[in-house]
Amino acid sequence: MYVVAFIMLLVGIDCFNIDTNNVVNILGPEGTDFGYSAVMFSNEESQKWVVIGAIKANFTNDQNITTPGNIFKCKLNFTKSTQECEPMNLRTNDSRRWQNLPGYEEDNELLGAAMSIFDETIITCAPLWKDMIPLKHSDFVHPIGRCFNMDRNLQSYTTKYFTGRLFRNKFENLSDYYFAQIGLSISNKKFEDNSWLNILIGATGFLENEGGFLQYTGNLTIDDFSSFFTRLDFAEDAVKQSLHHGSLMGYSISTGKLYNSDEECPGVIVLGAPKSTSENRIVGGVFVFCLKQTDKKLYLKKMFVGEKSGSGFGTSIVFEDINGDGLDDLLVGAPLQYNDVLDSGVVHIYYGDTYPHILLRASEQKLQGMSEWGRFGTALQCIGDINKDGYKDVVIGAPYEESNQGAIYIYHGGYDKLTYTQKIKAQDISSNIQSFGWYISTAYDIDNNKYQDFLVGSYMSNTVTVLRGRPIIKLNNTIELFPSDIPLNSSALKCRNELYRPCVTVRLCFSYTGFSVPDSILVDYNLSSDIRRTLSTPSKPTRVHLSSETEVFGSGNLEEKRFQVRKLSESCIEYFAIVTALDIQFFASLEEELVMETTYRISDTSILGEVQPVLDNDLTINRDKANFSTGCNETCHPDLQIESTIYPQKIIIGETSEIDVTVKVTYKGDLSHGTRIKIHISDNIRYIAFSQPTNEVTESVDCRNIIAENKESHVQCDLRNTLSRRQIVIVNARFIVSRDILLKDGENLGNFEQQIVFNTLVEATSTDMNISDNSWKLIAIVKLHVSVELNGISRPDQLTITKNDKVNFVHTYYIKNDGPSPLYNGSISICLPVTSDDGTSMITKEMIQISGHSSKITWRVVEFAGEIFNGKSTQSRRRRETVQMLKEISCSTVDSSKWAIIEIKVDMLEKDETDKFDVLVNISEDSLSFTKVTGIIYKSIATLKSENSNRQLIVATNSSSIEVSSEIFPTDIAVQSEQINLWIIIGSSVGGLVLLVLLGVGLWKCGFFKRQKKEEVKEWKRKSNYYEKRKTARISKANFRASQAAALKSKKISIITE
Repeated sequence: MYVVAFIMLLVGIDCFNIDTNNVVNILGPEGTDFGYSAVMFSNEESQKWVVIGAIKANFTNDQNITTPGNIFKCKLNFTKSTQECEPMNLRTNDSRRWQNLPGYEEDNELLGAAMSIFDETIITCAPLWKDMIPLKHSDFVHPIGRCFNMDRNLQSYTTKYFTGRLFRNKFENLSDYYFAQIGLSISNKKFEDNSWLNILIGATGFLENEGGFLQYTGNLTIDDFSSFFTRLDFAEDAVKQSLHHGSLMGYSISTGKLYNSDEECPGVIVLGAPKSTSENRIVGGVFVFCLKQTDKKLYLKKMFVGEKSGSGFGTSIVFEDINGDGLDDLLVGAPLQYNDVLDSGVVHIYYGDTYPHILLRASEQKLQGMSEWGRFGTALQCIGDINKDGYKDVVIGAPYEESNQGAIYIYHGGYDKLTYTQKIKAQDISSNIQSFGWYISTAYDIDNNKYQDFLVGSYMSNTVTVLRGRPIIKLNNTIELFPSDIPLNSSALKCRNELYRPCVTVRLCFSYTGFSVPDSILVDYNLSSDIRRTLSTPSKPTRVHLSSETEVFGSGNLEEKRFQVRKLSESCIEYFAIVTALDIQFFASLEEELVMETTYRISDTSILGEVQPVLDNDLTINRDKANFSTGCNETCHPDLQIESTIYPQKIIIGETSEIDVTVKVTYKGDLSHGTRIKIHISDNIRYIAFSQPTNEVTESVDCRNIIAENKESHVQCDLRNTLSRRQIVIVNARFIVSRDILLKDGENLGNFEQQIVFNTLVEATSTDMNISDNSWKLIAIVKLHVSVELNGISRPDQLTITKNDKVNFVHTYYIKNDGPSPLYNGSISICLPVTSDDGTSMITKEMIQISGHSSKITWRVVEFAGEIFNGKSTQSRRRRETVQMLKEISCSTVDSSKWAIIEIKVDMLEKDETDKFDVLVNISEDSLSFTKVTGIIYKSIATLKSENSNRQLIVATNSSSIEVSSEIFPTDIAVQSEQINLWIIIGSSVGGLVLLVLLGVGLWKCGFFKRQKKEEVKEWKRKSNYYEKRKTARISKANFRASQAAALKSKKISIITE
């Protein structure tokens, strides 16, 4: 029969020196519980063997024997993908029979339930092998148990029946023996260290199912297990009281030595009883007995009980020196114990002690399983010193972790505690494994690399896994940078290039030591440059790139470079780290250390069938650093001074588009590395560009606008070189100050920021000696400048009125913004006469109407006939007297009690934009007096309100006040006159006639009536404004007729609508 075994080449997992890359999984027949127990060894022919127990396998076609169990032997070859396995078919060969009854029963005997190897002999047992000879007057069969021993050649085996005759003198009640179940556990150490086999075998059914053990003593020629059996009695009643039927004492068994071992008691026997009682609770227990040579009785040295009911305390035990003090220490598994997690499992530790009354003391350390239902501690095994640190190490199984897949945990021994170092999960080996960690074998160096190996059984998936120890290498590494003080000119250095930029030589050296390690290894390493910068937050670029004598790599990092290192010698390699550019970024970081880092590991070179060395737990990272020479005595102490100017200092919205900030930096003191000018600006301007004067000596800079995460911005100008004493830096930065930028979101011309602030600052990488002169603040004023042109006309300018009639006319005012800024919230006051000089009311407050031609115009009456509505008095106007035949009615001819003031508001008027509004006037004839006058001139006066606030300047372009006149003439109203003497009229007429004759004669004598040239007449008319006056008269009459026609048409439409 052949059982397939797979060699698994797995991806490396987080582990120490138990190899998980080259794993052998031996698969047994389905449903046989293959892997319930196992051992491995090499025989004299160097053939590697794995012997495996499968408690449900079969070895016969007999239908009455279905699942007796079987033992398989497997040849192990790590270079092959499959392993050859075959069953050994261990069977009982006794011929003794009772009349009409078989002598024994092999079905369900659990062959392979336990297995150990001692020198040249392999022991395995079938604890439920049954004697079919009944007790007297009983039909019971006897599950006594039976064991088999095999030599290392695996060619033969021996077995003998534990005959009842030899027990009759030892047991008063044969039932103490007939249910012994011998072989459920076998100690993995000899009871006495000599050439004889001194083996302890657990028998959980001894003493009427309380439990016990059997001591087998013999040599390879002895084929009868029971020949040297000795009946063992308990000397103390306390032990008897803690045991009851089903205590399962002997479920686990081991042997060793305590501090006071002597000739009378050379060794102790440790028995686990996972179902023993304490204080009427089934908490489990572990008993440490001394078997005295004199009376052959068991004397209790120590007894430990579990902490919680049903914890299974004593299911597994290890009794080995794990802290290196020469005394055996006890580890006890309680796989069903839980604290916060059900069935997570606990392993308790008891250290050997030199005090006779203590012997074993409980450790404060407890190894705690963390997986629910994992049952950590089901299997315990000491696997020797796998990491060669002088302390024995332990493996603990948790077979039901992660939904029954299972895992094992490896702990390294130590002076005062066990240290967890590795976890191997079933899924790290194969996705098909279940119950991984149910069984862990004793350690054995199966591949001859002088490191211990062991087996892990997974009975639920019928698998045995071979795990091997890897040689441990201590790899030493040094990294050295020289020179440690890097000059800014590398012309004298080995690492120099053609530009003589700063550089440093990086030397990496490797060496290694270890127990049973190869003569040479391959090391994979990475080399990283400037890691203080590249690993910072935020990350900064490296300042150097790497090269060698034969190659330029073009970057600051080398990855996965491979290097061969020989044992017991140092192997080195050199690289050059050269500064990439001597720019502002470099000089700004000149005082930062250059830190180089190497990380390394053993190369992943796999050889079929061989495990590869592993590095010890030391860090595989190393660093060295160097400093750039600053040209100063250690740290530089510069002294920078800054002066700043701004042009223009006043920003006129609509006129000023750009603003210039000029910064001048002077220097004294030590060298200034990484000199930087910053201009912090308001958020209502934008940076355009920078320039430097060509007619002055200045150091070169590079400027850029930087916007932070909080949206604040500043202009940063970095000097390209180190600044020396008496050197000067001049830089001019230009900014946009357009209206769209000046007005932020939510702002308008009524609430914009009235200042722009510039904070200029100069700094270097080193602390300035006097920071008081490192900053300069500039402020520019933002303002509106508006020039307003005001004009007006009357429509019509002349009109007539009849008795008991009304007259309507319109005064239209034009407002034009001549700029340069937009007009915001401009104010114009209209003064309108509402009462004649004789006190007659011409216009009521309700009759005042203003018609704006756009939504930007609003109005209100603020004063009427002496009544003030805005809480402010109106400026008094001087009454102007007239003696003309045309009487003027205006705010200049009447006092404030006879006029109205109307306030006109213009919300927004852009540059070169014109708006207008109409003042509608409606006056009745009976409110006008034409006494002694031929007509009336009615005037309104518009006055622009000038402003000179912090925000806005408003001035008039032509005049701040404009008058608009309308001439009103009566049509059928005669001018009243007084009675005149007729003789006065006659005399005046005659006198006038005589004067006219004399004047004519005189003019004739002077040639006045002589005809002049036509061109001279035209010239006179042009100079006298004759044509303009006639044109104005015609336009006024036309406008009057048009308005009258429009009014008549409107009236007719209104009547028709009604």
